[in-house]
Amino acid sequence: MESRTTSHEWSDPDGRPWTVTLTWRGYECVGFALEAASAGAGCRITTALVRLVPLGALMQEARQSLAITKPAAPRTSAGPDSRKPDRDYHEVANVYFRAWVRGEAPLEVIAEKYTVSHSTAARWVRVARKRGILSPAEHGRAGGYPRWIDPAEDVSDPDYKWSDFQKEGE
Repeated sequence: MESRTTSHEWSDPDGRPWTVTLTWRGYECVGFALEAASAGAGCRITTALVRLVPLGALMQEARQSLAITKPAAPRTSAGPDSRKPDRDYHEVANVYFRAWVRGEAPLEVIAEKYTVSHSTAARWVRVARKRGILSPAEHGRAGGYPRWIDPAEDVSDPDYKWSDFQKEGE
């Protein structure tokens, strides 16, 4: 992606003029430079001066002038939504259960697999439990069985046939 720059005039609280140059790659500001607009007494760059530069406002101004718009967040093709049918929660229940059996943190595994936040993964599990797709767990602890697995099965056995997992209705 090609870089672009924008230059902005800014005056510090003492009225000294500065030029702020922002470097852009797409929507993201990837760099900035601060330079005295004119050589004069007191035109030193200090950390205190840098903290005074209104970068947020300058970035917003630049985005508007360049018509830079934030790209839409990528939408994963997989993953349920509370308006979707049960079958979308079956895979979440499978992923959750497999992670739990392996001793991994199920919500982290779901969040990573579907590239969603931890809270979204937790909501999906909550909906799966509410719909009866995943059995309840002990309060504050991970666990629960998808409704198509008999809790009496020894799923910790390394020879357990995970390939036999099928979503209901398929």
